[in-house]
Amino acid sequence: MLNTLIKNKNLILLMAVLLSIPAIFFATTLSMIDVWLNNDSFTHGFLILPISIWLIYEKRNQLNVLPISPEPRAILLLIIFIFAWLMANLVGIQLVQQLSVIFIILISILIIFGRAILAALFFPLGFLFFSVPMGGSLIEPMMELTANFTVISVQLTGIPIYRDGLLFSLPTGNWSVVEACSGVNYLIASLTLGTLYAYITYSSNLKRITFIVIALIVAAIANGLRAFGIVMIGHHSDMQYGTGGDHTFYGWIFYGFIIMLLFYFGSFWADKIKIEKMAPIQTTTTHPYGIALFVTIILISIQLIPGIITNKIIENKELASAIIMPDNFSGWQIQSENGLNWEPSITNPDSKIKKSYRFGQDVVQIAIGYYSSQTQGSEAVSFLNRLTSEASVWKKIHDSDLAIDSFYVKETELKLNEQRVLVWNWYLIGNYETPSPFIAKLMNIINIIIYQRNDASF
Repeated sequence: MLNTLIKNKNLILLMAVLLSIPAIFFATTLSMIDVWLNNDSFTHGFLILPISIWLIYEKRNQLNVLPISPEPRAILLLIIFIFAWLMANLVGIQLVQQLSVIFIILISILIIFGRAILAALFFPLGFLFFSVPMGGSLIEPMMELTANFTVISVQLTGIPIYRDGLLFSLPTGNWSVVEACSGVNYLIASLTLGTLYAYITYSSNLKRITFIVIALIVAAIANGLRAFGIVMIGHHSDMQYGTGGDHTFYGWIFYGFIIMLLFYFGSFWADKIKIEKMAPIQTTTTHPYGIALFVTIILISIQLIPGIITNKIIENKELASAIIMPDNFSGWQIQSENGLNWEPSITNPDSKIKKSYRFGQDVVQIAIGYYSSQTQGSEAVSFLNRLTSEASVWKKIHDSDLAIDSFYVKETELKLNEQRVLVWNWYLIGNYETPSPFIAKLMNIINIIIYQRNDASF
C-alpha cells in the first residue's frame, strides 16, 4: 500500500489540488450544482468531474515519469483570475465566477506542477469547463432557427401555416416555440458527448475537431426535425398527441437514436490505440508542497475580501421605501393597477411599484423594481427578472434595441390571444441607464469600486 502511494504521489497531490479548489470556492461550486439540479440542460454537470478524474487516472503512468517543474511566474495569471472572480462575486455574475474557478484550477496546477504535466493533462482538465452551465445566450437564436426550420418544413408538405414571430398556426391548432424547444439542450449534450467521444476515439486533432463540428450540426438539424415531427403528430392526430409532456419524451428518444447513429458512423474512422512504453520512474529534487501550501493560503485568504468590501458599501434603504409615482402627468391619468393584464417578473426587490396611466384610448404601465444593496438572488440584472416566464400565457413575438435620441431601451412585443403590448425595459445602475445587462454589470463594478454603492433598478 505504501509503495503504491509513493509510486503515485504526483497523482495524489494533483487530485488534492483538483478537489480542494472547488471546496475553497464552495459558494461558486454550489451555484453550479444548483443549476445542475434545476435545469435539465445541465444535468450532465454531475458527471464532468468524475470523468475528468478518470481521464487523469488513465494517465497515471505518464504522470509518474514527467518531471515536476513549478512555474511561480504564473502566479500573475492566478491573481488576474482571482480578481475576475472577486469582481464577479461582488456583482453576482455567476458565469464569470464559475469560469474563473476552472481557470484557477488549471493555473494552480501549472504553478505547482509545471508546463509538462499541464500539457499532458490538457484535455482531462479542460473537460472541466463542461461543468459550467453556459449557453443561455444561444436560446433566442436557436428558438428563431427552430421556428424557421419548422415553418419551412410544414410548408413543403403543403399544409397551410401562418407565422407570427415565434407563434404559428395550422388548421388543426396553434403552436409556439418556447425556450424548452430551442434545442440548446441538444447542442450542449452533443458538444459534451461529442468532445469526449472524439478524444477517446481519435488521435488526430483534425479528426476530433471535425467530429465535434459534425455533432453540433447534427444536433441542430435533429432539433428541427424533432419540432417538425411533433407538429406533424399533433396535426394528424387532431392535437390529441404531441401537445403535452409526451413530446418531451419523444424528443429525447429521437435525439438518443440520432446520437447513437452518429457514434456508430464515427467509429468507422476510429484510430488504433497506441500503447506507449513508459520510461522508468524519474526522481526529482523539486518539492512542490511548499508552493501548493502557498497557493492554498492565497485562495483561502481571497475569500475574506468580498465581505470586507461589502461592509463598506453604502446601502440606500431610505430610497427603497421612498419610491413614489404621481397620480397624473401631462394629461396622463392614473387608472386601475391591472390596466394591461400583464406585468414583468421582478424577483426579491427591496421596493417594487407598478402604476397604469390612461390618455384617451392609450394605456401605459410603468413597473420598477429597486434593489438598495444587491446580493445573489436579489439583483436588478438577473435571469429571474424577465418580461415573460415559461409558465406565462404571454408569448414574445420579437425584440430589438431602440434608440430615442440619447436614450436607449430594449423594445419587445408580447402577445396574448389578440391582445398585444409593446414593452420598453432598461436598467438604472446608480445614476447610469442602459438596456444591456452586460454594460449594467460593468457599471455595477465601477459603482462598487469608485462610489461604494451597490444599488440598481430594473
